Amino acid sequence: MKRISYKISAGAILFFAAAYFFDDAGVVAAALPAVFVHELGHILALQAFGARINRVSVGVFGLEIDYAGFVSAPKTALALFAGPLFGGLYALTAVYIKNRFLMMSCSISLMLTVFNLLPVMPLDGGRLVACALAPEMARRLSMVCAVILALGGAISFVVFGSASLLIISAWIFVYNYSMAKI
Repeated sequence: MKRISYKISAGAILFFAAAYFFDDAGVVAAALPAVFVHELGHILALQAFGARINRVSVGVFGLEIDYAGFVSAPKTALALFAGPLFGGLYALTAVYIKNRFLMMSCSISLMLTVFNLLPVMPLDGGRLVACALAPEMARRLSMVCAVILALGGAISFVVFGSASLLIISAWIFVYNYSMAKI
């Protein structure tokens, strides 16, 4: 059995080190288990559908799972949904947990799950929509959602002074804008 290779970019290491250094509340550390559970859902589903996971790469802008083997469109959609499903189930365990760190992690998992299901590329929700709609229609819907998200990020920054959603929505907008040019 071939082992999965893992790759973490230098930029990702620097980004997480800086985020961890400036994170007095422990959000970055609490997010790691939530992200791990989410990605584990994708990996387990892909393996259950016969795909062979070759590499898991972590970069500044996200995580990528490289796999080999044919996975049909309906199974691809299920594998895409498996990440948010696992994340949502992990979030529900917060009801039974009295540990502050794990409660924060479960809360982050809930937020990541809901956000990740938005119908905008490259999030799981956007990729699910791409499985269901014609490519041009999916691309247009994703761009509209990216514009709405960017406006929400700008409003959040002006009203609350929080740059988090602004940065994420700007990245998603640039991603969709660059994909529209292709």
